[in-house]
Amino acid sequence: MDTLVYTAHSHLTISRSVDIVLFVLSMGYIPIDPFLTLPHEVYDQLKLKEEDCWNVDTHLLKHCDGLWIFGDITPGVSGEIAWWKKNRTKEVKYFVWDVIPKMGEYDEKRVKQTVKVLKKRGLL
Repeated sequence: MDTLVYTAHSHLTISRSVDIVLFVLSMGYIPIDPFLTLPHEVYDQLKLKEEDCWNVDTHLLKHCDGLWIFGDITPGVSGEIAWWKKNRTKEVKYFVWDVIPKMGEYDEKRVKQTVKVLKKRGLL
């Protein structure tokens, strides 16, 4: 069963990372958001170069079953798509922000539905 989804989006939308995570969970998948996995502050603290960041991203991509794109396609996102198309056969999924609820929009009904979906897929 495919479960891990790499969530690609612009560094300008880091504030929506939690929204993306909740959305992916509500669809019954486990999200891997690079901005939450290794925040830019970690790279800065370790004085890593952009190439090092890319190496971490591709390592994460290698372990994922899907690539989902959120919002605009920036140069970084474009690189992730190119890597995916070269190394994977699964289709890339694209989402616009209008379909991604914000964290505060997760009422009790949506929370219960998300948990139900995750349990059905054997992820909880």
